Amino acid sequence: MKSFRTFTSFSVLVFQALFFLHLFLFCSPYDAVGNDRLSIQALKGDENAQFLLGQIHLFGDEPDYQEALIWLTKAAKQGNAVACKQLGRAFSLGLGTPRNLSRAVHWYQRGAKAGSPDSLFSLYLLHKENEALAKAGAALSLALKQRNNQRWKAILDKLTNNLSISEIADMETEVSHLKDALEELPNFTKEKPLLKQSRIERLNFPNGAEYKGQTRNGLAHGFGRKSKQNGASYYGCFENGLPHGYGQAFDQKGLLTFEGAWIRGKPLVHKTK
Repeated sequence: MKSFRTFTSFSVLVFQALFFLHLFLFCSPYDAVGNDRLSIQALKGDENAQFLLGQIHLFGDEPDYQEALIWLTKAAKQGNAVACKQLGRAFSLGLGTPRNLSRAVHWYQRGAKAGSPDSLFSLYLLHKENEALAKAGAALSLALKQRNNQRWKAILDKLTNNLSISEIADMETEVSHLKDALEELPNFTKEKPLLKQSRIERLNFPNGAEYKGQTRNGLAHGFGRKSKQNGASYYGCFENGLPHGYGQAFDQKGLLTFEGAWIRGKPLVHKTK
């Protein structure tokens, strides 16, 4: 079975560095202090802290793919190429979210826009698995333009040798389409802190629900996570105790059920005519 733990050599080096930071922050007598400190930095928009939290929830002793997805999404939106690639893999395998190939393609493309040839190689693998050989060849061709990799070149040569003249023409067309798609992707933007003066608190409710995150006047206000007793949860922005702004909802099994804007506790769903 495919594993989300498949890593490029670059990713392994990144994770090794993060692993030792994890030991320092989480395996010391100051465990809770380190955890809160890292969470606060992540909530303030620190891309590296968000990425680190994603790795901890992804590769810890008790992996939490749902929470990893949340933090990786925040880091990826700021231009973290490795986070983009990991999100692509999460959506391609259905880890922490229902399997969604179009979202997998989106995040692999975002990783490519962030300058990651590994994301393009992953996109090649995804298209090849689904027998879209022209798109697979296009992704691999662009990956080779970003990085001179002899193994990739050998794979592309073998692929093109088995294609017909018309299929090669289709691949060249897909190269052009992929370039246009990357150009049309929005630029990455650095996150602004939701609250300059914030405190992290844990709130317990009579119905068994629990909240942990930023608060104001004893209410969830800012960024945080609210979990129901049955395991369903919401992670995102709050205002005066209610989900308000960007957020993600998960069911009892930890699968993503809604991602997008919330208005005073309700998801903003666009109705189709």
